[in-house]
Amino acid sequence: MKIGLIVLSLTGNTMKVAHRLQEELKHLSLESEILPIETTDEFLTPESTSIKHQVDLSIHDYYVLCTPVHGFLPPKLIQSFLKDTSQTKKIVGLLVTHYFPFAWMGGLSTIKAIQKQSEPPLNKDRFTLIIHWKRKNLEEQITSGVRILASNLSQL
Repeated sequence: MKIGLIVLSLTGNTMKVAHRLQEELKHLSLESEILPIETTDEFLTPESTSIKHQVDLSIHDYYVLCTPVHGFLPPKLIQSFLKDTSQTKKIVGLLVTHYFPFAWMGGLSTIKAIQKQSEPPLNKDRFTLIIHWKRKNLEEQITSGVRILASNLSQL
């Protein structure tokens, strides 16, 4: 099984967690590839909306969308990506990173917004991970979170 990790990372934090997830998938003998979402803008910002090239969702069996939170919602580039993508059914997982210490401070609303654009809706319980950068146990949170998400993905 091949899993594509579609990643938008404004500060590098989301990319860091995506790399950790990729390592864990490899540990479980699953092939994965990081597919960064790039903008046509000179610099990537939360306001960027123009995607340089659309990610081809026919290459891998499944995809995990990795995104930060911006203003309690997915960044505009992610919203554009989902709007322009006809194969959202292959996106089975979500990895969301945000600054605040609690999921209700942006992580959950971002997941809900993405689920509204996904067909069929994502299984929020088994295939989502929210990383809270403000929490003191950040490293433990990342380690246990990617381990659980990777394990669940291996059962697809």
